[in-house]
Amino acid sequence: MAAAPKHPVKRNFASLNAQEALHDAIFIEERNAGIYREFAEMFAEFRDPESLEIAAAFWDMSNDERTHGTLLQKRLFRSLRDAPLRHHRGRHLGFHRSASS
Repeated sequence: MAAAPKHPVKRNFASLNAQEALHDAIFIEERNAGIYREFAEMFAEFRDPESLEIAAAFWDMSNDERTHGTLLQKRLFRSLRDAPLRHHRGRHLGFHRSASS
């Protein structure tokens, strides 16, 4: 089996459907939360008052990003739950995408 490419294939944002765009947005929020957490930990290690204040700001930013990601995940799960299923001869074939999707 071939290894996954180091750099995923980039697609034009306009070519994504709503679920794909939500998935990408969730990934970005989680990635950014991790970056902000790493900065918070780095500044906290300095232990001087100014660095601790900066660390607190990065902790807040990380928590905000996690909150955004959670809200988007709930939205994605609702859209998946509400998507009509396609059936063929009694078998489930997956989600039906309308022409407007």
